[in-house]
Amino acid sequence: MLLAGEGLSLALIFLLVGGGVRAEGSTARELRLIPYPKSVRLDKGSFRLKSRLCVIVGKDPADKFAAEELCREILARTGIEPGISDDVPSPADGAHTLHLRVAGMLQQPTELLPLNREKGGEAYALQVSPSGVMIQSPGSQGLFYGVQTLKQLIRANGAEHAIPCLVIEDWPSLRYRGFQDDITRGPSPLLETLKREIRLGAEVKQNFFTYYMEHQFAFAKHPEIGPKNGSLTPEELKELVSYAERYHVEIIGNQQSFGHFEDILKHGRYAHLGETPSLLCPTMEESYELLDDLYSEQVPLLKSPLFNVCCDETWGLG
Repeated sequence: MLLAGEGLSLALIFLLVGGGVRAEGSTARELRLIPYPKSVRLDKGSFRLKSRLCVIVGKDPADKFAAEELCREILARTGIEPGISDDVPSPADGAHTLHLRVAGMLQQPTELLPLNREKGGEAYALQVSPSGVMIQSPGSQGLFYGVQTLKQLIRANGAEHAIPCLVIEDWPSLRYRGFQDDITRGPSPLLETLKREIRLGAEVKQNFFTYYMEHQFAFAKHPEIGPKNGSLTPEELKELVSYAERYHVEIIGNQQSFGHFEDILKHGRYAHLGETPSLLCPTMEESYELLDDLYSEQVPLLKSPLFNVCCDETWGLG
């Protein structure tokens, strides 16, 4: 459901549950990282996750959230709960920076990692050395993605609470990288399920999520359309948008607007708008008035400039 291709989906599940460790002498290409970074250079040695760890990050709320994500991962994998410190000056070049070090080694590094700013705010550089980890990015989104890569190193590429020394430079190839959940067919997902999907997608640097919907929304203007038990409510959609922002995920709205209209046209109030029992008639002005009503209850709750009107499968038209 999250990614195209069964093999990749299985690889994602394997990674997210933390299967396997990196064998001694393995190559950079054998690291379990999804998606695989643009550049990975292995170095000798490792950094050991041990007591008195500290995450040093700036005061930006988004960066502090990324630091908390990292601390939760370390605690879950090692039983060690790192401290978080924001008592560090921002780099002169405005980069977003995070350090993971043993508490007695909090000195500011003398040299910053090279950043390819032309790749935008989602790019990041990550360095693991025997003395600690440093992540830098031109933007808070890139820092968050650097943390996701570090989490994958800890979860699926470590051995005995140690991760390999390396240098990673990474940036996305695509502006939009996302996934869809069909909330109409089958059991309707709860809000907590949608939030979990947001978290899982963000871990592999997905930056948008869209729900597929035919009729399962609690429309105030047309209350008979959405089923009483199973419709996404405006309050839930608003909360989902806010929740996804923390994970740098954009919620793109969706409303079937041509075919797949059977669960709306079955109501007597709308039956006359059907070209067929499942197809909305495109030559009646009332069809557009209805669609305008449906859009008007979702679009104001969304922050994305995109909205999918989903005009597919118009079998029987004409």
